Amino acid sequence: SQFAHDYLCLFEQFLKEEYPSFSKNLINNQFNMQEMIDISLEFLLTDSKVFDILKHQYNLVQPIEIVHPETGSKIQYIPIAEMLASIIKNEHLMKFFVEPCINNCNFFTSTYFKECISSLVTSDSGIFLKLYSDEIEVCNPIGSAKTKHKLCVIYYSILNFPEYLNSSLELSFLSTIFSESTIKKASLQFCLSPLIAELNDLYYKEFEINTSLTLPVVACFMTGDNLSMHQMLGLQKCFSSGYICRFCYKEYRQLCSIDIQCLDKLFQFNYRTHLSNINDSQQLNNGFVRNSAFEGLSYIDLQYFFPPDIMHDDLEGFSHLVVCLVLLNAMEKNHISMEFINEQFSKIYDVSLPKLSKYNIKNFHLPCTASQMIVILQYFGLLFGDLFDYDDDIWILFCNHKLFLNIILSPYYDKDVDIDYFKFLVAVQLETIYKYTDFNPKYKCKLHYICHYPELYHYFSGLRYLWCMRSEAQHQVIKNISRQCKNYNNVAFTCAKNFQIQKALVVTHFMPHDLKEAV
Repeated sequence: SQFAHDYLCLFEQFLKEEYPSFSKNLINNQFNMQEMIDISLEFLLTDSKVFDILKHQYNLVQPIEIVHPETGSKIQYIPIAEMLASIIKNEHLMKFFVEPCINNCNFFTSTYFKECISSLVTSDSGIFLKLYSDEIEVCNPIGSAKTKHKLCVIYYSILNFPEYLNSSLELSFLSTIFSESTIKKASLQFCLSPLIAELNDLYYKEFEINTSLTLPVVACFMTGDNLSMHQMLGLQKCFSSGYICRFCYKEYRQLCSIDIQCLDKLFQFNYRTHLSNINDSQQLNNGFVRNSAFEGLSYIDLQYFFPPDIMHDDLEGFSHLVVCLVLLNAMEKNHISMEFINEQFSKIYDVSLPKLSKYNIKNFHLPCTASQMIVILQYFGLLFGDLFDYDDDIWILFCNHKLFLNIILSPYYDKDVDIDYFKFLVAVQLETIYKYTDFNPKYKCKLHYICHYPELYHYFSGLRYLWCMRSEAQHQVIKNISRQCKNYNNVAFTCAKNFQIQKALVVTHFMPHDLKEAV
């Protein structure tokens, strides 16, 4: 209606300027303006016409709806090849595909790239994708319907872009979206089959940049929370029993039988390999409950395709445990109150935290996001450091944790970090945590994943570029679309369609920040 009103005003202004002899009464008498607008907009505002305009003017890539032949379950898939074709029409982005990308990301200097990816391409030239998978609630019903509108989404970003562009939401793209119930009614293999099939085609048949250049498209790794990664790999979605690690054969009961004499066993691993993952999935052994859908992606190494995520393991687990242990110890030894703790946290102007309760601290989980936790850790020493002696075990725990964070959160890979020192840094933290929690800490599984970090840090040349911090911000875009559209008959299609419209407009006019400043 607002568009129609503006259209009417512009048309009246046009008549006044071009035909000043026309009076307003004459215009109103001779023209049924509302009827004219209705007729002119009737064709323009149909979905098909809008999509045609967006496709030709803004290179819109529409989602394809794929229906399961037996259950009728639907998934929405956005073809990667069409999206890449849309991206390279922006000259500012196309140059990153034809220029060497060796300096764009730590990934291209990693042992993983040299051993698993470099041999797949010629002269390290290709289009390299980072996949990200997660589950989101687009609304919050209660009771038995609480997961009714839960969506599974798979995004991807392009590692050819410099890291400062890869962290931009504008250059994170949607690949697949479907309801969680589709996995139960059909299968995860059905939901991922279009993605797997196209990734194979784009690698073996390559993608045409121009008439003289074609490049293979390689899916390098997939990140996400541990639950999603277990699901993608075909492992059990349970962390309170059985095999809880996708990197090794550690069982939950082994984490529950740790004592002071056998802490060194935390670093003794019987590693899974690509072949063992294939064999275990076929025989449904060692935690596998189904074949991995990614077995169909023939060129990947399942052992390393699902790397760790420091956001979920540390900023939503390990760091909460350390901070809460320090606060609990301060409350016991220094008799500080919750009012004092909340007052200290209120001094952090960079982040707004809800008031903490004793329950939060005793439950070892602060009501904050991962980005808020980073800010808390930056100021925590200034706020509470004067309550401890420098040789206090708990304060040493926090200081070691800061050293640990300096390594894993650094945007730059430091090859001089000694692996034995890294292991020692993790071990002394875990020793203190187990000691002060009666060898029954919360986040046992996440603490185990941390034990793999020293080796994986050097294998992947850093861990920060693997994290999900920026990718998770895309969830808010999907939620906002659902909230504004209020259409829950086919939530996945509504979200995919509107997401693609937004992305088409962004990609068409996208200009890197350094070029914007130059203009």
